[in-house]
Amino acid sequence: MKVFVFKPTNEKIGNFKIETFDDIDSAFRTFAQTRDVAPFDYLECSGRSWTVMQRENGLMLAEGRHRRTTQQTLSKSAEVVAESSPKSTSRYPALQTLSLIYRIFAYVTGAVALIIAIFGIATIKRGGGTLIIWGILGGLVGVVTNLAIAEGIKVFIAIEENTRNTSLSSSHHNERDTP
Repeated sequence: MKVFVFKPTNEKIGNFKIETFDDIDSAFRTFAQTRDVAPFDYLECSGRSWTVMQRENGLMLAEGRHRRTTQQTLSKSAEVVAESSPKSTSRYPALQTLSLIYRIFAYVTGAVALIIAIFGIATIKRGGGTLIIWGILGGLVGVVTNLAIAEGIKVFIAIEENTRNTSLSSSHHNERDTP
């Protein structure tokens, strides 16, 4: 039977032959003397698998696929996210500027609506009531619309960042742990 040896990233290291599964330990030791084999590399043969484990007396085989500990995986994932985490100010500066412009327009619209309402109060005796209503309604619609657009742009930027971080994290996780 042929035994195939792989790294955790599924890169093939090599192969060797055995007669029975009882021969795998001795055949692996011979193979490991001539090849670069490390802990968590794995072997496959006829639908069975073994993982190379580091023990006090050297490298040993453990039946089945074993992954690195959860603590190591979590710390590596955090490092990948930290390394790949984009800075909001440096990603998509044009969209961030556009969001800021819409936010400024919202404040300006609110200020103009307030001025129109004050002017309407001053001219209430000459039909200023209509001016007050249109000023307040127009101002509210303008402020809400501009703020919604500004926040929508920020949400799209955040979605892109999260998608990229998740993709990088999961691709790194898959490279490390895929059998």
